[in-house]
Amino acid sequence: MDKFKTQVFVPKDYVDSCLPAKVNTSGVAAFDPKTLLKALDSSLSDLLRHRRKIQSKIDDLEDEAMASESARLRKLSDLTATMEDVQASFLSLEAHLGEVGKTAIRIGEQLETIDKQRSRAAEARDLIQFYLDFNRESPSLLDSFKQSSADAEAQTAVISRRLTAIAKEIDVPGTEMARVNIERFSELFERELLERFDHAYRENSVEKMNPCAKILSDLNGGGSCIQAYVNQHEFFLFQPTDHGVISSGTHAIELDRGLERLYSKVRQICPKEWEMISAIFSNAVMVMRTFIQRIFAQSIQAEMERVFNDAAEESDLHYLSVMAVTHTATAELVKDLQKFDKQIIGAKTKEEGISATLERCFDDIFVPYVDGDRYLTMENESFTSMMKELISVFTNYVVLRKRLKQKGVRVGNVGTYLSGKDPTSTVAGQVGQLLNSFGVDVARSPATPESTVPEEHGLPSLDTGIKLFQLHLDSVKRCQQMSKPADLPRNCNILFRSFVETFGKEYLLASLNMAVEDHQTPDQRSEPDLSCLELVQVTNDFLHMLQMHFQTAVIPTVLPSPTIHREVVIVKNDFISNVENSINNLLQKILEEIQGWTSTLLAKQRKADFRPKDDAVVAVTAVCHQVCEYMDKLYGQISASVSGANLELLLAEVGTCIHTQLLGHLKKYTFSHTGAQVLEVDLNAYSEATRAWKIPTLTERFEILRDIGRVFTVPPEELPFLLNDGPLGRIEYALLQPFLVNRSDWSKVQKSDLFGRRRI
Repeated sequence: MDKFKTQVFVPKDYVDSCLPAKVNTSGVAAFDPKTLLKALDSSLSDLLRHRRKIQSKIDDLEDEAMASESARLRKLSDLTATMEDVQASFLSLEAHLGEVGKTAIRIGEQLETIDKQRSRAAEARDLIQFYLDFNRESPSLLDSFKQSSADAEAQTAVISRRLTAIAKEIDVPGTEMARVNIERFSELFERELLERFDHAYRENSVEKMNPCAKILSDLNGGGSCIQAYVNQHEFFLFQPTDHGVISSGTHAIELDRGLERLYSKVRQICPKEWEMISAIFSNAVMVMRTFIQRIFAQSIQAEMERVFNDAAEESDLHYLSVMAVTHTATAELVKDLQKFDKQIIGAKTKEEGISATLERCFDDIFVPYVDGDRYLTMENESFTSMMKELISVFTNYVVLRKRLKQKGVRVGNVGTYLSGKDPTSTVAGQVGQLLNSFGVDVARSPATPESTVPEEHGLPSLDTGIKLFQLHLDSVKRCQQMSKPADLPRNCNILFRSFVETFGKEYLLASLNMAVEDHQTPDQRSEPDLSCLELVQVTNDFLHMLQMHFQTAVIPTVLPSPTIHREVVIVKNDFISNVENSINNLLQKILEEIQGWTSTLLAKQRKADFRPKDDAVVAVTAVCHQVCEYMDKLYGQISASVSGANLELLLAEVGTCIHTQLLGHLKKYTFSHTGAQVLEVDLNAYSEATRAWKIPTLTERFEILRDIGRVFTVPPEELPFLLNDGPLGRIEYALLQPFLVNRSDWSKVQKSDLFGRRRI
């Protein structure tokens, strides 16, 4: 059995152990298996016997285990029933304890109520005794109680406050003396405490000021104590001595030096004062609010009124600029103090601090200046008057022009003074100045000094226009600072309408209308005056500036109100549409004058120019030379006054008109063979003149004109090829026939059969 109890049982090893020792097979005797069989048979018998014995033990153990399990289950069932009984008992006990607890709570509440009633009854008894004592001529009971202990003063303050309230409510005959004595006692007590507080304040003793402030707070709310503390504060003795507004440029105005020092002092004193107030007063937040209100109502308001009065004496614009700068600086001061309130006061007290008081003080201090439409009215009037002052020279010209025309005096065309001057010399610098005012960094170019003011001749100048834009930009910035968010879109809408009315209608459109009026009755006997083209370029620059100004300065202020935003866009679009219509009318008049003068030049053409003698020298005709010189002059004048896409469009229109006139011109004359050569030279000159304009479509038109001119130069036998397969093959024969009939040999050509293949 010991062999079977090993941890690792190996059957092969067990069988080997049961066999006898191995027989030496090196000898003569052969191997005998019977010996081994006997040994194995004996071992097998032993194994079977052990098996029966082990199986018997296993059966006994299983019976014992089943019996033990049955006993365990019975015991577990008994324990479960017992635990359920215990749990039920506990639940019952808990319910009973809950009822007992509720009863105890009711008893406690009743005892507390009784105690309160007892305390109130005791307090009422004491108050009645004190009140009856005060109804005598020489009351001394409360005064004696006040001096009875160290804490008696605080209790006396509470009793005195209650007696004062009772005396005000009781109106019984015979109690007049009580009311008088109570008031006298309260006044004497308050005076005594205030004297002690004042003495402690002068000694700068926080330990002595704190109990006085607490007792006064119990006596009458502490208002007198707070006023005494605030009134004699050294800050309110501070008077700025350095005054004056600092100007760092034409438009930039800095804060008054006195206000700047005052605001710096406020930023320094508030944190220090909060530490002192929180150590003295139990209601420190309320005291801090009173201190802040006093700063705004006394120090800041007085200094602000002085600054505004000085600014108003200088000009309305200066007054508005100083007000806006002061408003911004005051708003920054309020934000700094609100930040201090959130980080220090709010973190310490866990309650609403001085932020609401600061906002109310900030609003109240500017009410006299911005209440209702007071600010907007002044801003709009100042803005309008400044614009009118800037364009006063132009306005005077308009008025003088009307008076002279009424008297029948002829007035020179708008812009005639520009003859001989490069009108674009200062455009780049002035546009750059405006872009810099919008915040766009562009290179500045030195302005060329002008010998005369454009407005004196009815022409708006970029310099004045930029100043007008800058005025509106400054007004919008001030409006953003001074207006409430809800009123900002409406106020900026009013300012923009004033800007469009003055700058747009009274300045720009008036100049365009005068220019159109000057060109209503052109004189075709003299060369047209194109100096007004400068006005077109200036107007175009103004429109670009207006678009940029509108997007950067106006749109952001009116976006919060969709209705006002739509109105402003309509006003702007209507104005631009009116300006564009005026420009189109002016350009149309200019084109008509150019066309009229070209017709005058072409009318000088003699029929003999195109029917010279056969031995005559072929050269450019005098009329062609004059027209080409005029075309070169046109290009110089137009390119000097107009630029960009407008230049290309205007040159294309002028060239198309001249091209149309030349087509009509060719139909008026009969061309001999030599005259056709003269015509070819003229057409080449016209084409070269327009080629310098660098307009591809115009160059193509004049190339076709040269091809049409070949109708007169080619021999008759080459006409079919020219008209059918050549460059003119794309043109209808009916359009070319008016030119063909002007050949001197056309009657002979027509009788021939050269055009038999041509379908007419």
